[in-house]
Amino acid sequence: MSDGDHAHYVYPKKGVCDFCDGTNVRIRVEEETKVPDGKGGHRPAHICAACDG
Repeated sequence: MSDGDHAHYVYPKKGVCDFCDGTNVRIRVEEETKVPDGKGGHRPAHICAACDG
């Protein structure tokens, strides 16, 4: 995706944003960005609209 495309993302579920720690916010799963999963591995990041850009 090119710059500026983030405005077209859908935030389909509520959860915790991995970037601002906002709780019960609309998030999407960012497959290209990995965060630690707490078990020694990594998982896709959860990002809210406010942090997505």
